[in-house]
Amino acid sequence: MDVVSNDERRLVERDPCPTRIACILAVVDFARSLDATLRRAALLAAEHRAQLTLLHVVDPAGFRPLREWLGRPADVELKLGQARATLDRLAVELAGRHRLDARVELRVGEAQQEIVRAAQRADLVVVGAKGANPLRELLLGTPAEGLLRTVRRPLLLVRRPARQFYRRALVPLDFAACSGRALQWAARIAPRAGLQAFHAIDASLEMKLRAADVPEDVVVDHRARARQQAYGRLHALAAEHLGPDRVAGFGVRHGDAASLILAEEGRIGADLVVIGQDGHSALASFLLGSVAQRVLRGARCDTLVVPRPSSPGRGTRRGECAVAGSVLADRWARHLEALREEAGEEQAPR
Repeated sequence: MDVVSNDERRLVERDPCPTRIACILAVVDFARSLDATLRRAALLAAEHRAQLTLLHVVDPAGFRPLREWLGRPADVELKLGQARATLDRLAVELAGRHRLDARVELRVGEAQQEIVRAAQRADLVVVGAKGANPLRELLLGTPAEGLLRTVRRPLLLVRRPARQFYRRALVPLDFAACSGRALQWAARIAPRAGLQAFHAIDASLEMKLRAADVPEDVVVDHRARARQQAYGRLHALAAEHLGPDRVAGFGVRHGDAASLILAEEGRIGADLVVIGQDGHSALASFLLGSVAQRVLRGARCDTLVVPRPSSPGRGTRRGECAVAGSVLADRWARHLEALREEAGEEQAPR
């Protein structure tokens, strides 16, 4: 196993919507959710006969002794050796238990940047719901939320212990450009599951009608027509992207999309939610959040976020900006941690 250097820049882009899942990247951060993450990644790799790569990133900036350093310090070498031994052991165990091709990849550098680069060669990225740094998550959110803004590959967030293949998947659709891809990925990642297509109708127009004292029968008629149109579009999307019989059920509700999605998840007992993420800017998502991010934070089951394909030229620049913003956030979190540690040292009795 070789350590991939930071100077690696040229990676081969994979088809953003492949006909099959051939390469799965599992991010290993040795956190509490490691067992569930690896188990789910291995089940998927075995089910799809895909290559499984276990990725761990060692970030030199996280070591306090590295104020001024030339070359690679002993602290980093020790960390690399420990990570290499653990990854090799996990790969051997998974390969033997699930009869799959399990490989390891160890990188040195900024975690977000290195995961983004490694993800370009994968069809699916699998991460755990909980990271290894609770303080950083309190300040900036989980590592998965950071990856949601930067990785342009389908991202599976694992929350539950993986004991079997997915059985029931909820697929919220907003009829944007990513809706078709979300349906395709739901059928691809969960071929044995019953799929529930779902749409949340924005109730703002209905609220405006009521505020304007529009007669109640007009409001009721508006709601009925909106529901009928939504059901028609759901059926059309399913027929176009999956075939007429692949979706097990359809649902339409009025109200806030994220809240309704989470409620529907519990109502049908879903063990997977597949949601498409439209092409909003990374800055807007960071400051205001999005439906995908709110579902990511509130869902109780595994969540697959399917990004919209980047247009040529523009997607690369947007990804670079998102990575840069994530790096700045990481450095700010480390700065806050260092200040807290120094303050604790000053107050400690000598």
